[in-house]
Amino acid sequence: FFLGQLFNCMALYRGDVSLVTPIMGVKVVFVSVLAVFLLTDEPTAGVWIGAVLSTAAILLLRGSEHADKARVIPSILLGLLSALFFAGFDILVQRYGTKLGFEELVSRMFTFSFLWSLLLVRKFHHNLNEVSRRTWGWLALGGILHSSQAIILAFVLTTYGQAAKVNIFYSSRAFWSIALVWFIGHWFSNYEKHQGHTVFIRRLIGSCLLGVAIVLASL
Repeated sequence: FFLGQLFNCMALYRGDVSLVTPIMGVKVVFVSVLAVFLLTDEPTAGVWIGAVLSTAAILLLRGSEHADKARVIPSILLGLLSALFFAGFDILVQRYGTKLGFEELVSRMFTFSFLWSLLLVRKFHHNLNEVSRRTWGWLALGGILHSSQAIILAFVLTTYGQAAKVNIFYSSRAFWSIALVWFIGHWFSNYEKHQGHTVFIRRLIGSCLLGVAIVLASL
């Protein structure tokens, strides 16, 4: 979990967000592949097809068409590493989480992530005292939201298993993020909805593919 977060942050810092986001969508395929080798319940044909469709959908739902060429390779390599570690975490949660229990799993997950994170403090470019109170507020809100989705995902995996199927449903976050940007993005000076008809049609097709993937996974 910690390595997935680390490589994700590195990908966003050194890469291009318009590339990192769709590359992270490959996680659903990684989960399906790892499930074959590490779990007893092999994904069904519907889940396999859904995993591929959801990955294609995220590619279509991506942001800007223009990525910084110097950031392409870091985006791909770090994004794939992040997706692989997150996929491995989901598989291990399904395999061992039911034995540990949800509460113990989450407490260990966040404790070890916190301890490992302390090693990164010396890599900070600025002193923490230089961070404004307003920035701390936004960081706290982002941390709460990010932690909440991780806790919910861990609960679902420890309770119901089905990591491959769950990740297809989880990939719908790409659609919801696009919807939020479209309707309230201007609140945060984000005007992606004005990118033109081509982007709108591409994202509409991506949303439809994502819907089909979710239906196939639920069969």
